Formats: sequence, C-alpha cells, structure tokens
Amino acid sequence: MKKRKRRRERESTIEKKVRKREKISSAKGNGIVVTTRNQSIASLVTTLPIHKLKELSEEQCWSIIEAKAFPKDNVPSEFELIWVSIAKKCQGLPLAARMVGGLLLGKSLDEWLHIEENWLLDLRDENSVSKILKLSFDHLWSPALKKCFAYCSIYPKGYDLLRERLVELWMAEGFLGGNDDMEIVGNMFFHNLLENSLLLQVVERNGDDNMIYYNMHDLVHDLASSILNSSDQVRYIGGHFTFDELPSSIGELIHFRCLDNFHTFIKCLLESIGDLYHLQTLRACADLEKLPNTMKHLMNLRHLHLPSRIELPPEMGRLISLRTLLYFGVSDKKGCGIGELGSLKNLKGELEIYNLEKVHDKEEAKRADLLEKHGQNGNESVLEGLQPHPNLKSLNICGFPGRNLPPWCSMMSELNNLMEIGLRNCKECEQIPMLGHLRHLKNLYLHDKCSRSGNTITIFPALERLELVCMWKLTEWLEAELMPNATDNRRLSQLVVVFPRLEYVKIIMCMQLESAPSHFPCLKELEISQAHSELPLASICGIKLISLTKLRINSIDGLVCLPDWLLHKNQNLSELKIIYCPNLTHLVPCFQSGYASLLKKLEICYCPNFRELPYPHESHGEQELLLLGLSCLRELSIRKCPGLTELPSEMIESCAESLEKLELLELSNLRMDVGMVTGCLQKMHRLSELRIADIPTTNSSKIGLSSSDCSLRGTLSTSTSYGESSHSSVFDAILKGSAKSLCTLYLYGTKQSRDLPEQLQHLTAPLEIYLHDFEEIEELPDW
Repeated sequence: MKKRKRRRERESTIEKKVRKREKISSAKGNGIVVTTRNQSIASLVTTLPIHKLKELSEEQCWSIIEAKAFPKDNVPSEFELIWVSIAKKCQGLPLAARMVGGLLLGKSLDEWLHIEENWLLDLRDENSVSKILKLSFDHLWSPALKKCFAYCSIYPKGYDLLRERLVELWMAEGFLGGNDDMEIVGNMFFHNLLENSLLLQVVERNGDDNMIYYNMHDLVHDLASSILNSSDQVRYIGGHFTFDELPSSIGELIHFRCLDNFHTFIKCLLESIGDLYHLQTLRACADLEKLPNTMKHLMNLRHLHLPSRIELPPEMGRLISLRTLLYFGVSDKKGCGIGELGSLKNLKGELEIYNLEKVHDKEEAKRADLLEKHGQNGNESVLEGLQPHPNLKSLNICGFPGRNLPPWCSMMSELNNLMEIGLRNCKECEQIPMLGHLRHLKNLYLHDKCSRSGNTITIFPALERLELVCMWKLTEWLEAELMPNATDNRRLSQLVVVFPRLEYVKIIMCMQLESAPSHFPCLKELEISQAHSELPLASICGIKLISLTKLRINSIDGLVCLPDWLLHKNQNLSELKIIYCPNLTHLVPCFQSGYASLLKKLEICYCPNFRELPYPHESHGEQELLLLGLSCLRELSIRKCPGLTELPSEMIESCAESLEKLELLELSNLRMDVGMVTGCLQKMHRLSELRIADIPTTNSSKIGLSSSDCSLRGTLSTSTSYGESSHSSVFDAILKGSAKSLCTLYLYGTKQSRDLPEQLQHLTAPLEIYLHDFEEIEELPDW
C-alpha cells in the first residue's frame, strides 16, 4: 500500500509539471518532449502518438559496457570472446549496461567469467535491472563504502549533491575511519560510486561557469532506501528561514561533528561553540561578521569555511587538524600574526593571505612556513620569506608594492605545478615572472597597473586563459623569438610555438598597448576593451586566426572597421559585439560570399559614425544571398547609431526565420521600409523579443507584448503610431503574428492618442491588456 501511495504521489507531481506546459501552442519552432517509464504519464501528452523506445541492440549495450569498463584502453582481445553473453544479459536496457560496465571495471578475465557465470546468470525476468543494481552494491569492496552509499538515500529523489559536503557528512558519521586521511578515503569512495554509476554527474550552466552536481537515478535511490530500510522513518523539511542566531544550548551538543550555517543570517557565533570539541566541519554564512575567541579550543576542526576577509580570532595556530582555511588576515593583535600559520601543517587547497603589509620582516614571514604546506624594500624581503610549497597549483599576488619580485617568484623554478597565476595591483613591479616553461599553467591574470619589461611571454604549453587588465604602462606585447646560441650572435627571427592551447584572451584598459602577437592557433573568445589603438586587435585577429567563436570589442578609439579577413577566415564566429567605438563606420571593408554564415548574435551599440550594415551585392545569386545574409542569426541589436540610414532588406529577409530577438533603438536617421518590416515580421516565427523605438517612421508610441508561447518567450515591444495607415500596418503585422499565442499586451499611448487601435478587436485568444498614457480617451470602445 505504501509503495502504491508513493507511486501515486510521484505521478501526481509529474502530472502537475506537464499541466504547467499546456499553454504551449503548436506554433512553428515550439515543441515539448516528455520521457518517462510510466505509461500513465506518457498518456497525459497526446498531441502526437506515443513513441515507445525499443531496447538497445547487443552491440549498443556492449559499447556502453566497453566505455565504462575500459575508459582509457582498448578492449583486450580475450575479453571480446564473452562480450555477446554479457551484453545479452542487459536485455537492451542502458541503465543495466552502465551498471554492468561499472561492475566489471578493473577486473581480470577470470573475474569477468566468474561474474558472468555465477552472478549474471538469472537475469531474465522483469526485475533484472534491480538485480544488477543489487549486484553492483554487493560488489562494492568495502563495508564503509556500502554505508556511504546507503546514506545518500536520506536525500529526496532528484536532490543535487555536492561532493565536498557529502564527504564531510560521511566523515561526521564516522564512515571514513578516524585516521588523518579521511578526506582522501571519502573522495576515493565518491569516485567508486561514480565509476559504478551509483552516482551520476550533472553539469549546470551558471553564466560562463559550470556548476557540477551529483544525484541518484530513481531506481538506484530505491535500492539505497531498501538497504537503509528507513524510508518510513525519514522525514524531509525544507523552507526559507530568517535564521539569525543559534540556540544558546548549542554548546551542549558535545558530539556534534558538522555544523553548516551556510543558508542562515547568523552574524555572530556564540562563545559556546568552543565547547564542540569533536567538531570537524564549520561552514558559515556570508553574513557572519565575528568569530568567538573560543575557536582555539576546536582541536579536531578540519574544515573551516568562512566569508572572505572576516577577522580571525587569536591563536588559530592551535587548530593543528585544520585542512581547509580559505582566508587568513594578518593583524597586529597578539596571536594574530602570520606565524600562526606555521603550525598548520595540514592545510591544503586554497589559502588567501592578506594584510601582508603588517608583516615586518623576512624572518617573521618565514614563520608562516608556507614551504611545508601542500596545497618598500622591506616588502620584497617579506614576499621572499613566503616561498610556497612546490606543489602549489594557484598563486595570486595582490597589492605588492615592491619593485622586484623575489627569486622564487621571478624565476618560478620551483613551482612547476602551477596552473593559475594572478598579479593584481602590483603598481611598482617592474618585472613579470618567467612563465613560459610552466607546462601546466592554464590561467594567467595580469591586472591593475603592473609594469612590463623583457621578453618573458614565451611558449605556455598549457595556458588556456589570459587576462591583461589595467596595465597602464604596457606598450608592447612582442612575438616570442628564438634566442641566439653561444656560437651565433645574431638574434633569430624564427617564431617559436606559442599558446598552443590558449582559448580565451581578455585585454582591458591597456591604453598604451600598440602591438600584440599574431599566433593564436586555438583562440575562441577575444575581448578587447578601452584602448586607443586598433593595432593589437588587428594583430591578434591576424590572417592565421581561424578558430574564433566570440569577439567583444568595447571603446577602441582607432577602430574604423574589422580586418578584411576576420569574418571570412573564422567561419565558426557565432557572437560579435561592438560598442562605444566612435570612429567605426562599417564592419568589414568588403562583405563577400561566405562571411559570417554561422553568426548567431550581432550587437552594435553607441557607435555614432556607424553607417553601413553588411549586405550582399545585387549580382549575387540566390544561394550566395543565403550565405551572405546571416541566415543563422538569432539576435540582432543596433542601438544609438545615428549614422545608420539604411537597414538592408536582403539581410533582414534572410535571417527572418531564424531571428529570436530584434532590437532597433534610437536610430535617429534610419529610414525603414514599412512594407519590408511587415513582410519580415510575418516570417519571424521564432521571435521572442522585439523592440523598435525612436526611429523616424515609428516614433510616437510603444507597444509591449508578452506571450506564454515558446516562440514568444520574452517580452515583445515595439513602437508605432496609429494615425497613419502605414504605421498601423506594422502594428497589425505584429498582432497577426502572435494572435493565437498572445496572453498579455502592454499598450502605451501618446498625447495625440484619441482611440485604441482597431486591430485589438480581432484578437481571439484570452489575454490581459494594460493601457498606459491614453489621456484623451474617456471611455473604452464597445467591441
């Protein structure tokens, strides 16, 4: 009974999600796909016949098993002799194949045969997947690992797990033993569960970054719940609480091991926190302002997650078990000096040390003993005393006031494992470290008024991201060259192999920069902002560049147009954005066949002299018009370009069916062909955002439209006047294209508006209408 009840509850939840999407129409470009194992859920969506997926073939099952069992190597020939038998046991189910592949990972041929003969023998009934799942669990090599797996079932189905926090909770439960390597064991357990597909990785986009979560397949969750045998006792509570203080009795929980305040508003922790002798993890919220002085008593604390730049209490050096400490601020207070770090031998991962100006000399800096941790003239000696461990992966130096970096930093000879380097606000520094030999370096950030001298940028075999920001004194960024050998006094001009993996370059506020290298074989994204000269852009976007996908240009005074070859060579360019370039007149000198045929986003804003959009010549045939007309364009935005007088009809027509966003604002000299506009609007089936305002032919009022239809996902807005028939036809075209799906209409009048547009009475779909600024209308029409 309980199982049937839970099944009904899940079906009800899924049904509600499907019902929410019922308003989606069948307009061109819209669609909804529902995947489910439940026939009753599939029957809720009956617009099209239900497509029942067939079982995978034995070959397809084997390809999944092979990818899991041999992720890096080819399958040895002796294993291929039994693959048919094993693949057949999966009965065409991808989950079963994935589980079997994880089960066989790292095992010998004899072990394969033993599993195939003894464990995969009886998999012919409808519960075969459950049996394979149970088999995967039974073959987990450690009882502690099995406990960690079962523990995951206390989270609801579909819950997004974070690796670090889950390992900390396993540790708090005592599943990882009591030795010094609990984190290593926990991460190994986590990896084992991933290998066996008992946990799945989920990547979510968050701006330019990826957030990685993990969750359980529903059937795997059922298995974990059955093993824990506590699904009837587990209760879940969730909500948003304005929780701003801990109870005074918190200190009585002497066996507490994990305290997570991340989603609270607690500003001050109680002194009784120091009584939690067994506490291993403390995670504070972003609002925390003060820590108690009793923190020094938490001798078993291993992970301390705090907001940045919070003042630490005295004697933090007593927390000798500490592994995670993200920030340490040096202070003049007793027990708050940099020497407190000296006894924290187990620190790993990231550590930001600030207020280094309060370190008085090299000897005091040495007491921090960073060399032993894994993971004015006096200022130079202070930095020299902070030499880190050779396994350091990320180095960021901020606000260094000295002229010369210490030897360990300038040569980087002992830091071959560095993957990221940042020099920020080093105003007086006259030298950039020798970096080209760092074979693992991926990210390089040079920010805030660093000087630059010497030819130090060389080969960078692993560098993927480079940022040069606010380098006021930087005038030249030279090509790397081979240096002469001992028998040759001449300087060789042959270029070395540079930046073989560099994909992202950002150059911001390097006002004096006049040159840049031209060899970027893998460059995909380039952003250049606030520069006088266009030469660095022309050099980086040289004739050899063919991999560019995104180009963003902001405030380059000397830019008149892009290099002639840029659009032609970079066929994968999908985004082009140019703003605040006062001398820009056109995109390229000559727009030829094949240019930017895959461009999806084009934005040109605040360029007063821009006067010409790309358009094909009349002599081109129909096929060339398709290539020239930006046929893949999804977003076109042109704002505040008073020099633009013409909108090429060929370009707009060719991208009408792909366009999702059209924005034409404050183009004071643009003359629009109303017939062309109305014709194109009727073809824009995918349009989700439309804004046309302050253009001479349509400048007296605004209309805002929004729709629940997939093809009209955002807010539609345009400008038109109702007094002239030509302008009325623009409005009519907009309404005609969205009449079936329109659910909300925002209508803005003018001082001259004496009635509402008659086209409104022809809208048949239920909708809400909001009227603004129709001061002359005394009553609504009786339609």
